[in-house]
Amino acid sequence: MQLWNAVISAYKEAIDGEHDKEVLADQLHGVAQCVEELGPSAITQEQLELLLGIVNQQMVEYTERYIERGKHKDEDDDEEDAVEALKEELEEEAGVLARISDVIHCLFKAYGQNLMPYFENLADYFIPLLDSRRYYSERQWAICIFDDVIEYGGEASIKYHSSFYGPMLNALSDEYPEVRQSAAYGFGIMGQHGGSNYAQACAGALPHLANMISRADARSTEEGNVATENAISAVAKILKYNSSMVDVNAVIPTFLSWLPTWDDPEEAPHVYGYFADLIESNNPLVLGENNSNLPRILTVIVQAFEKGAFDDDTDKNNVKHRLINILKFMQADKSLFEAVVIGAVLTESQMTTLHRLLA
Repeated sequence: MQLWNAVISAYKEAIDGEHDKEVLADQLHGVAQCVEELGPSAITQEQLELLLGIVNQQMVEYTERYIERGKHKDEDDDEEDAVEALKEELEEEAGVLARISDVIHCLFKAYGQNLMPYFENLADYFIPLLDSRRYYSERQWAICIFDDVIEYGGEASIKYHSSFYGPMLNALSDEYPEVRQSAAYGFGIMGQHGGSNYAQACAGALPHLANMISRADARSTEEGNVATENAISAVAKILKYNSSMVDVNAVIPTFLSWLPTWDDPEEAPHVYGYFADLIESNNPLVLGENNSNLPRILTVIVQAFEKGAFDDDTDKNNVKHRLINILKFMQADKSLFEAVVIGAVLTESQMTTLHRLLA
């Protein structure tokens, strides 16, 4: 532990004197990795306060730089070079803020609710970044920080609800998919971890999540895909964990129409876990009258595997095996299964995938 003490002291000294933002971002990333590796048992109270002091000082300086830019923003508005220089500076600032977010994430992951009293001293730096007039990456990372507050802060997180709920709701329709993704993930966290305190917030978010998923450009880019699948996952989490103020039966058919998802292996277990719940419970809205939806169910499952939706590292609950077992359960009735496969109208590639899953 003497080594860790020397490391954190060296990091603080280096960070305090660093003016190159790319190097600064790397140093902050190193701090976050140390916290993640060591955990709370190896970090003393004094070291925790030193870590929080680093974050505090960085946000003081971040805010000062923002104010300084504001003083000069109208001086060179007509100069193309000045606009390009400002954009480059904002991207560098985004790198620093992203790594500050990493440090806070790792601290929340390590300390959970116990970090909330310390976060109170930092919150006022992050709340202004939620403003829709701030640079898109500032909004993105500020929302990520409040996602962590909701996930790890327990009931105490509701204190900040009035600060983040409106901006997060607006962020679901942001032009930047990175901002939409961070907000959608946050509503999923409210569903999964927020409990009754967030029941109304979850219900209120559903129409906005649906609009986000239905955007014309919802899947036009890789970033858009991930954002959209985070929104679909958020709906699944709300329906599964926090639906006391939601008409679940009214939402299920729409949820099914959004499947398959395939681009975000982190969220796939949540989406398909809920999908499997519905099938395994013989939900009539999913199975359809006289099992008329079975071809659609088979197609969704096959497409999920064909497109590589699952990652063994993130599928801790073995959702993919549940889906394979659903296929095998269908296969047990040979005549029914033949009719389902014919009804599914699978491509050659999908038929190959189906045979592989049933082998």
